[in-house]
Amino acid sequence: MFEQQLTSTMGPGDTQIGDERRDDHHDGDEVTVRTMSSSPNGKTVASGSQDGIVKLWDVETGKVVVKWKGPSDSVKSLCWYPNGERVMSGLWDRTARVCDVDSGGSVQGLTPIETGYQHVYAMSYSPNTTLAI
Repeated sequence: MFEQQLTSTMGPGDTQIGDERRDDHHDGDEVTVRTMSSSPNGKTVASGSQDGIVKLWDVETGKVVVKWKGPSDSVKSLCWYPNGERVMSGLWDRTARVCDVDSGGSVQGLTPIETGYQHVYAMSYSPNTTLAI
């Protein structure tokens, strides 16, 4: 059950966990959120869950603005492209996927990335957009 509110506190990049918030389009099944990551401008938070769904939450309203399901059963890690236009998810199936934040669609030519690792628990972009998994 996702029982955390995403609220803006002082400015870009400052996000606080607080009271309960839920996805209005939630189908009633309870799932575990495995990972969360704040966007570079601090206005959106990405959450990845055990059921393979990535949700983008508007920090100010606490509402889900975009969500997508990947081919894997579980999202283990998330990171934002430095300009905030893409989110990469590290998945249970040994892959990483790059998705466009406006559509949730996979970015062609960049996905899936076969990592060679059993699971992808962490990843990050450097400031010059070089990826590290």
